[in-house]
Amino acid sequence: TRVVTQLIANLGGSFTLDAALPALRSARDRVPLAGQWQARAFDLVEGTRDIANKPAITPISSAALAAVTEALDGDAWSAASVPGMWSGFGESRYGEAVFRREVMIPEAWAGQDLVIEMGAVDDADITFWNGIEIGSGEGWNVARRYRIPGEQVRAGANQLAVRVFNNFLAGGFNAKPGEMVVYPASRAESGGGGYYHADYRSDFANGDDPYRYIRW
Repeated sequence: TRVVTQLIANLGGSFTLDAALPALRSARDRVPLAGQWQARAFDLVEGTRDIANKPAITPISSAALAAVTEALDGDAWSAASVPGMWSGFGESRYGEAVFRREVMIPEAWAGQDLVIEMGAVDDADITFWNGIEIGSGEGWNVARRYRIPGEQVRAGANQLAVRVFNNFLAGGFNAKPGEMVVYPASRAESGGGGYYHADYRSDFANGDDPYRYIRW
């Protein structure tokens, strides 16, 4: 069957199921994070920051740390479309902003370890889940992937907050929407949940067939 479908594909055929599988799998075992978040600036300055400051290692603002646990309301917060570069940083404003959103977790995931992927964050981040730090990283082009301990995971609404530090040019989430997801850690450990994906994959034990994506 695989040989026949490969030949048909390379003669120009397409398969409805191939297009549907990623969406079906996403609805079943991952929660997307792209969309409308809230954002708030802290300690913004004009001009170039000292890149050697390593802000993700030495946090700047205690007010920002307090803000990661604030209720998701209030006039101090503005809407932000994530992923994307945040207009509040601009081209010459550097410092820190907190981004946050509510994440709805299925009841079956309560108490399980989860994995959060956010793509790259420009330039550094400290990430919190329900007010507890779960990871930090640096690098405008480095993808972030953190584990959320099961004791911090509850069914229904959970609060995700990301302190984003910008110290050069634009700052924000330098990712594609599909790269920003939450899913059970068991899914990652069990082999990714299937052979096929809309893009070639090499991130699970069974691998994928690179020739399937080549049109002869």
